[in-house]
Amino acid sequence: MSGWAVMWARRLPVMATYVAMFAALAILFVPLAVVAASLDLRWSQPWTLTRTLVFFLWYLACELAGVAASLAIWLASLLVPGFGRESFLAQNFALQHWWARMLGRGGFRIFDIRLELDDGGYRFGQRPVLLFVRHASTADTILAALAISVPHGTRLRYVLKRELLWDPCLDIVGNRLPNAFVHRDEAHTADDVAMVASLARGLGPRDGVLIYPEGSRFSPAKKDRIVARLREQGREEAAREAESLRHVLRPRSGGPLALLEAAPDADVLFLAHTGFEGSASFDRFFNGGLIHRTVHARIRAVRAEDVPKDEAARREWMMAEWRLVDDFVNQHRLPDLEGKS
Repeated sequence: MSGWAVMWARRLPVMATYVAMFAALAILFVPLAVVAASLDLRWSQPWTLTRTLVFFLWYLACELAGVAASLAIWLASLLVPGFGRESFLAQNFALQHWWARMLGRGGFRIFDIRLELDDGGYRFGQRPVLLFVRHASTADTILAALAISVPHGTRLRYVLKRELLWDPCLDIVGNRLPNAFVHRDEAHTADDVAMVASLARGLGPRDGVLIYPEGSRFSPAKKDRIVARLREQGREEAAREAESLRHVLRPRSGGPLALLEAAPDADVLFLAHTGFEGSASFDRFFNGGLIHRTVHARIRAVRAEDVPKDEAARREWMMAEWRLVDDFVNQHRLPDLEGKS
């Protein structure tokens, strides 16, 4: 099958499934809400099941609204005179921002989440940025949008795992924009690094690239596996570095270094945060891991001229910066949310 055929063979059944789930949930919402509320009262929960039910309905509504809007943009590109490539990209970036804003703010209200953000006074829009984000859960993508894209109009290009192509909006709009959906296995490393590097080319002052240097969300078990693998490979110094980190994984070097090389004039931002760990697994999410949480986040900016130019120095610098991320998480973390998977 061609790439186009494979893409639509994935999209059509997924979109049909989302429509069916939304219709079923909307029709059954009242009786389901009564059952959920009854169980919440019986178990003396903070409306955990009820909030979760409302959120899933909201999520599906945002997805379908996003798909409908993406169809409208596509039709406009065909029918409206003068609707060129730049207009097409601008409208899809606007849709990406709208979807993240609606989903994020809705989720924050439903689960009573509070965001405390320290942006360090960084002035966006003057230079392109490379955004290195701690990975705790899928909600990290929403955090970056709410903290940077929406308030400052920054057009972020994302490096995301390929599994997220099963999300209709991320699939359709994400593939229209300059994003990279990468594999998480080592067999595709070289191709994926090249694809990531391509995102950093042609960045304007209001553009940026977001990457998760860890490559996977943190858990103590994953940290132990990484340390053991590095020792098996005879990389004792790297193993000690990974072992010294308490709440983050040792950053991978391929993607971040490729971005630094491809965009030497971009400022580098490190987004440290904690509080989303309650959505790192379905078990913790369904047990109210996000309810009444405060998400602490900090943006630490490093000017382009202060980033080391030598690769070896960049590796050491990256590790030093990531220790600061670890320190921030250690200062604000909630011990009951640390995962074991």
